Amino acid sequence: MMMWNLPKPDIQLSIDEIDDVIARSQVLSPTDKGVVEQLYHEYDNGSGVITRQRHDQTDQRIQGAMKTAYPKTYDGADLSYIRARLMNGVYKCPICSIGLPSTLDHVLPQSKYKALSVCGNNLVPMCRDCNSEKNNEDDRPMLHPYYDRLPIDRRFLYAEVIPTALGGVSFVFRVDDQVLTDPVLREKFNNTFDKCELDKAFSRELVTFLKDKLYKRGLYTIDDVKRYIAGELDREKELNGLNHWKVAVLYGIIESDRLAVEDLIQFL
Repeated sequence: MMMWNLPKPDIQLSIDEIDDVIARSQVLSPTDKGVVEQLYHEYDNGSGVITRQRHDQTDQRIQGAMKTAYPKTYDGADLSYIRARLMNGVYKCPICSIGLPSTLDHVLPQSKYKALSVCGNNLVPMCRDCNSEKNNEDDRPMLHPYYDRLPIDRRFLYAEVIPTALGGVSFVFRVDDQVLTDPVLREKFNNTFDKCELDKAFSRELVTFLKDKLYKRGLYTIDDVKRYIAGELDREKELNGLNHWKVAVLYGIIESDRLAVEDLIQFL
């Protein structure tokens, strides 16, 4: 799994699951399936986007019933297999790539898009921290890990290593968003980075990550550090992709021309 990108679930699986939702509802009937199915198709054809006006054309009865069905996706409930299907094979949150994906996030919020409450293609595995940082009253669009494809062959996430006046270093994460040439994708990425406070999340993990890399390696000069980090960088890129926060940190160390090994030791 590359950071921010997840394989898109087959929309037909979500459509097939409508039958089970209807079978467990006291409100819905088999004739309602066509209405929900059409909405799912439009959502999928729109790459995870549908207007609020289009959604609100759906009968209020259907909207309410679909929202009521969502708790049945919890572990042990009748529709828990939907959650299991979406969580399967996702071991890190696609937004921060740090936390465990313990929740399902409604990309289009459930409070406003009730009819999509149990649509698997609108439900993304996410860690609790990133999910809670989302504010459903904030209408700024965020990345959709199923539909929005960020470039995997060009760097856009950087970590600048800055020696501090009292010794040690600080790491400042920045995004070269001009690499994201699609303005809609650029806006979504910046919103996601901002709303989920990813710079803070990455910074919290830095010391543990670098200690694991450098502890007891016998690296006495900054050139020793950079040679060792260069080998680790290749492994991290292969494992996590070019724009993972760990890759940005390792690049930052290699590319810094002001870093002394004493500063790095003090930081750790």
